[in-house]
Amino acid sequence: MRYTHDAAGNVTDIAWPDGFHVATTYDSYRRPVQLLENGATSLAKYSYDTLNRRTQVELGNGTRTELAYDAQGGLATLNHRFTSSTEDWLSSFTRNQLGEIRQAGVTNSRYAWTPAAASTAYTANALNQYTAAAGKGVTHDANGNLTGDGVWTYAYDLDNRLRTASGAGTNATLAYDPEGRLVRTTVNGVDTTLLYDGQNLAAEYDGAGTLTRRYVFGPGVDAPLVQYEGAGTNARNWVYANQQGSVVALANGNGVTTGGQGYGPFGETSGTLASRFGYTGQQNLAPLGLYYYKARMYSPTLGRFLQTDPVGYSDDLNWYAYVGNNPVNFSDPTGLAGCSSSNLAQTVEKWWNASVAGFKSEGVTEAASRVLDGLPVEAAAVGAIGAIKGIGTAANEARAVSGPVFKTTKEATAAAEALGFKRISETVNGQAIYQDGKRFITRDVDGHNGGAWKMADSVQNLGSKNTRLGTFDASLTNLIGK
Repeated sequence: MRYTHDAAGNVTDIAWPDGFHVATTYDSYRRPVQLLENGATSLAKYSYDTLNRRTQVELGNGTRTELAYDAQGGLATLNHRFTSSTEDWLSSFTRNQLGEIRQAGVTNSRYAWTPAAASTAYTANALNQYTAAAGKGVTHDANGNLTGDGVWTYAYDLDNRLRTASGAGTNATLAYDPEGRLVRTTVNGVDTTLLYDGQNLAAEYDGAGTLTRRYVFGPGVDAPLVQYEGAGTNARNWVYANQQGSVVALANGNGVTTGGQGYGPFGETSGTLASRFGYTGQQNLAPLGLYYYKARMYSPTLGRFLQTDPVGYSDDLNWYAYVGNNPVNFSDPTGLAGCSSSNLAQTVEKWWNASVAGFKSEGVTEAASRVLDGLPVEAAAVGAIGAIKGIGTAANEARAVSGPVFKTTKEATAAAEALGFKRISETVNGQAIYQDGKRFITRDVDGHNGGAWKMADSVQNLGSKNTRLGTFDASLTNLIGK
């Protein structure tokens, strides 16, 4: 993959090995406003309100996505409008005072989820490992990895990554690159090689090296936008997701749906969808009945991960649980830690752009209070870290949220990888360095001004504020200071 950046460090073009490329244009606030196939054909146009919330996406096939928000700032409606209104995906949400979803509804029955069973019985031991599920025995190895569930048998490498899976007439072998990314699957003798753009899957190749499918991602985390069949550009399908990021529909170049799917809260599905991506936008290893969550494998049947949490107890006392068993309000893009469904980047950007839009004129403290009231508690805390200093709050308020955004190198590494950066061997002041093309970042361990990352154009220039490009927020969207 080849990348082109503008003077501000924005990625303006991504090119695949065969010459196909996608250009991105930005507005004056450095928000992506349009994606162009081969620099010419529009794939998507994005519109925002004055609080930097996305309000509409116009897709290149004539369809559109509409978003509206409640008085608290939470997502109130999310609608996908297709060529035929009978195919429209329309959803609405009500929330409690903390901004958590307490009710979600989809009006079109074609996207409804139908439970396979009224209930399923599970038995767990003192380590929170299932010992039985749906009447079948469940086993684990000495490292805590799930090795059998009565249907499937699993084996792992020394890094606790899934290497083989056998069951239900399927035999699969998986391989990973040095960065831990899944790069090859062999299912019943059929090889598939995976090419990445950072953490985003960019293409699939068959055993002969022929390009079989290409993927273009939109802005955000785990946000597939278009999938192409083969090496050409004619067989396109646009991808549509729900509020969790789970893919609910595909539509062709005429805006006609080619598949639809409904989800249970833990990723159980109803319907048919010919997509590599599914629950929360993760790779669906359909023959295995698993999702690849980067650091771990997830089973929607069990509603949990197969492996223990690599970061230990820092995220949850239950090392197998998915987002504290609250998947309606949280997601886990990396398999390492749950985060609010509104996600870190959107929260920080909301703070910054609210100030730019005119909150300064109303008084900083009042504005800060108003935005905080509209966010879930944990999201408000992160948003404060990212931008409260930038809008000039009183010193005591700034001190209340000072400190590093990423407490550990593991947290920083997971966040950097989600942004498309790779860890390199060099360090600065004892801290890990991550590289994305021409940019180098390291975590801001002081966080006195609400910064998350320090950035420079070389490893050497990271060492001094006089040579750095600056200190940035967690999403690398906003410059906070030197």
